[in-house]
Parts: sequence; structure tokens; C-alpha cells
Amino acid sequence: MPRAARIRTGADETGFPTLARALGLSDADFRRAMLVVAHPDDETIGVGGHLEELPGALIVQATDGAPRDMADASRYGFGSREAYA
Repeated sequence: MPRAARIRTGADETGFPTLARALGLSDADFRRAMLVVAHPDDETIGVGGHLEELPGALIVQATDGAPRDMADASRYGFGSREAYA
């Protein structure tokens, strides 16, 4: 099981978020968190249970989620990559 899956959501006895402590981040580092993910919803899959501990996080998605091959999207009625995204 990945380490992050065993981390409890919330704060430790000092009020510092447990996710930050487990990652070895200082309070200043944690307040400037940026999550870089490949696809839409990856942040939810990866750290969804801890997102409330990251209120100021910037989430960067490397793609818009639209497929390169529009065959499947076209079958569902999307006429362009932009419409699907």
C-alpha cells in the first residue's frame, strides 16, 4: 500500500496538517503547495482525502483530458476536442 494511503487526514497535536508532516514539509512550504497532475481528476484520485488540508494549493493539469483520437468522443456526440474537454 502506498505511504500516502496510510496517512490520516487532519492535524497533529500542534495543529500542523498530518499530510505536510508526513511529506517532510515546513509550514511555509505547505502553504505554497502546488499539485502537478497529468489529467483532470488525478488530484482527486491521488490526494482527494487530503485536499481540505491544502486550501491554498495550485492544481496544474498537464492535459485537458481530451483524447487525441476522437473516435470514442465522436460516438458520444462530441464534434471536437474542445467540446469534449
